[in-house]
Amino acid sequence: MLRAAFAMGVDPGFATMGLTLVQLNRDPMYDEVLTLQVFRTQKSSKKQKVLAADDNVRRCRELVRYTRPWIKEQGGAELVVICAEAMSFPRSSSAAAKVAMAWGMITTFAELHNLPILQASPKEIKKATTGRTSATKEEVEEALQIKYRMKPKDKVVSEFYRSVPKSAREHAWDALGSVVACQESETVRLARKML
Repeated sequence: MLRAAFAMGVDPGFATMGLTLVQLNRDPMYDEVLTLQVFRTQKSSKKQKVLAADDNVRRCRELVRYTRPWIKEQGGAELVVICAEAMSFPRSSSAAAKVAMAWGMITTFAELHNLPILQASPKEIKKATTGRTSATKEEVEEALQIKYRMKPKDKVVSEFYRSVPKSAREHAWDALGSVVACQESETVRLARKML
């Protein structure tokens, strides 16, 4: 029996990574979003004359430094699964390399903690949250707030809105959407049965 089970949702990105932590319950209706977060990294300024490859390594290390304490702050949550938005095809080789580095960080974390990684495509996330594959980002956000009974005055939502610029919020909602899209997986169902 598990005391508690948590799913970490991830929208993998290099400049902007969305994360969420969801407490799973036997009945998915009672799942609870504990936190929504977005971590961002910035390129070094051109004045510093840093090689792009070296700067990418620095930024990847920043993501590691952000996420490790973030997970510990959640009360040492007993993670049972990582649910992530699947990598779509980037527009350029540079973007592909950066997303691959973010994925490398996620898979390393999963390996170190013996966690399975489940993936959901952007269309699967939209379908799971709104019922339509053509939903807008705003519709996904609204559907998730309804599903998890989240109100703007709730602590999780108000802290998120206060700390994350509007232009970056979609990444955390995509991370949460990935948890919803993966909830019918055998891994998540098994975790629920063990509660």
